[in-house]
Amino acid sequence: MIQFFKKKSIQPKSISSLVESALAAETSLGAKVLSVAIADSIDAIAITDLDGKHIYVNRSWEKMWGYSLKEAFDMMIPQMVAEEELAKLTKEILPSVMGEGFWVGRCLVLRKDKSKFLVSMRVSLIKDGNEKPIGIMASFIDITESKLIEEKYKLLYETSSAAIMTIEPPDWKFTAGNPAAIKMFNCKDEKEFITLGPWNLSPEKQPDGQLSVIKAQKMIMQAMKEGVNFFEWVHTRYKDGDFPATVLLNRFKQDGKYIVQATVRDVSEEKKAQEKIIEFSSLTKKHLSNIIPVLQKVAMGNFSENIKIPEEDDEFKELFLVLKRMIKDLKEIKKESDKHEKSLENAKIAARNILHDFRFERDELSKAKAKQDALLASIGDGIIATDSDGKIIIMNKVAEKLLGWKINEAIGRFYDEVVLLEDEKGIIVSSEDKPLQKAFIQGVTTTTTTGRYLISKNKIKFPVAITVSPVILGNKTIGAVEVFRDVTREREIDRAKTEFVSLASHQLRTPLTGIYWLTEMMLNGDLGKISGEQRKVIEVILSLAKQMVELISALLNVSRLEMGTFSVNPESVIQTEIIDQILLELKFGIVKKEIKIVKSYPAKMLPINADPILLKIIYQNLLSNAVRYALPNTIIDVKISKKNDSLLFAVINRGIGIPQKDQPKIFTKLFRASNAQIFVTDGTGLGLYIVKQIIDTVGGKIWFNSELNKKTEFYVSLPLGGMVAKKGDKSLEIK
Repeated sequence: MIQFFKKKSIQPKSISSLVESALAAETSLGAKVLSVAIADSIDAIAITDLDGKHIYVNRSWEKMWGYSLKEAFDMMIPQMVAEEELAKLTKEILPSVMGEGFWVGRCLVLRKDKSKFLVSMRVSLIKDGNEKPIGIMASFIDITESKLIEEKYKLLYETSSAAIMTIEPPDWKFTAGNPAAIKMFNCKDEKEFITLGPWNLSPEKQPDGQLSVIKAQKMIMQAMKEGVNFFEWVHTRYKDGDFPATVLLNRFKQDGKYIVQATVRDVSEEKKAQEKIIEFSSLTKKHLSNIIPVLQKVAMGNFSENIKIPEEDDEFKELFLVLKRMIKDLKEIKKESDKHEKSLENAKIAARNILHDFRFERDELSKAKAKQDALLASIGDGIIATDSDGKIIIMNKVAEKLLGWKINEAIGRFYDEVVLLEDEKGIIVSSEDKPLQKAFIQGVTTTTTTGRYLISKNKIKFPVAITVSPVILGNKTIGAVEVFRDVTREREIDRAKTEFVSLASHQLRTPLTGIYWLTEMMLNGDLGKISGEQRKVIEVILSLAKQMVELISALLNVSRLEMGTFSVNPESVIQTEIIDQILLELKFGIVKKEIKIVKSYPAKMLPINADPILLKIIYQNLLSNAVRYALPNTIIDVKISKKNDSLLFAVINRGIGIPQKDQPKIFTKLFRASNAQIFVTDGTGLGLYIVKQIIDTVGGKIWFNSELNKKTEFYVSLPLGGMVAKKGDKSLEIK
């Protein structure tokens, strides 16, 4: 019986000789290829003999554990495992490897500095050509950070005040719900909650007359198509009444399939507050417009006009009655004063009495205002109301806290003095582009949920969601009410989700890369002769593995772009050299379609200071799209020119074009034009999104013109000064 991990002096073997002996002499080429792949792998890989002594480690292993190559050869496997995991090593891992040939799982291990970290392991038994065990190979991925992100996301999910739930195809019922969701919808527990679907927690019809079950499916399908969908909805508490809400749907991938996460906020109180503010403002304007002309005439001594008393029994009716009595008294006083000089004293007395009554009514109005202030203070979001000139007339305590302006300082100031907004690039948003101004111009409610940051008076910056409703009286906008809130927590949840996708994609890539390598070896005959039918099947496997590797690389690029962790490393490059290399790589598709490439380069191409990897990603996506969607026997123009202070790249093909309705979404993540999905069925919808994000980051511009079934022109403008260096954890990946 083989003895594991006993101390024994063995000379280190080379990885090549060990693999070659396992694969036999006729597959030595495959062994060398596999040897190079292992040495350059981003995963940590180690090989031991059957006694547990290291005979090979790759560079990633040295970096992960902190040991040098020489130190590694003196180490035994038990020395690398945390004390609490030794029982698992001897009772679970090793018996599984020797019995079944492999083991996959997690294990807590020790670095050279004795710090512990969690790894995902795959341990395999190495055999020679006679099926005799000769060694053990293990690959490791550090998942410590992944575990922390999972715990952080779980904490945000469980403590969020917003209702968060997931729904999955094909029946689109709820599959999970956080405590806030259970409470909001009046369910006993999550077990009862997941028996329901969105339509079970909605009235039969929505306010626009659509059936809730039909409209809910439309909203879900839109989120599945575009990745995100934000809208207003009327929900029903389980076995209880209806309430208004806002719903944010986000699509994401889990366990190989797309599901939807819904975030629901009950906006009942906000709706009531907005309605009361608008109603009170409208009523005030209406009454003042009736009474001011009368008072102006009275001030001039004209008592011919009568005050119309409102029918409603409220503070305004009492005020109007007092004013009417005042005018009547003044009229009588004037008559008497014309007859008798002595009546002047009586008029003064009457005026004092009227003033007393007026002050009493003013106090009553002050009480009404205090009620309004209490209502505003009870709302959890910031609220600002302006008049038609853009001056602030109302502001609540939450807005005071978020903006850093005292209420008495802000009232009477112009909105633009108090509310300062930035976009995602740190550029100040102009007055014309602010949601408040758009609501004034368009006369409709405007909602902004992404891309805006509010800067308070004390220079604190945070992301906000803004909803602005115009106040309309007699077809004229007389003011606006803005409701806004800090969405930092929601952004943290989204970021945690992006990090989770990045880590998941990273872990998927290693086995897929192995499948890709082994399939190529089978096609090359390195593992023995294969039949014609077997070759067809293996070629399909190779094609699918390649597509999955490219998709995972694209997802990793997207996550690094969205998290801002990618680096920009400029160096002197000649753009035409990169473009010509890409065209050479695309030669098969160009020749197959009988496409003619027409180049137009400057006579002397000057170098530009740019990151060659980012340039290749940009041009590779645009040129491969031009070839892919071009019609056979056509021309593709590739141009480089200097325009002002920029270098302009253009690629023009004659092909299927982009439908007009799809053009506004062409740079959206996971979006493909409707005709492109038919013309070329495979595609991720991530290429142009990645290109746009890169170009925006390095200070360039991208735009296009397209005519359906005629041609499409894409243009990229980069500054002559080149790209600015940016530090990051990793570079983006090229296909």
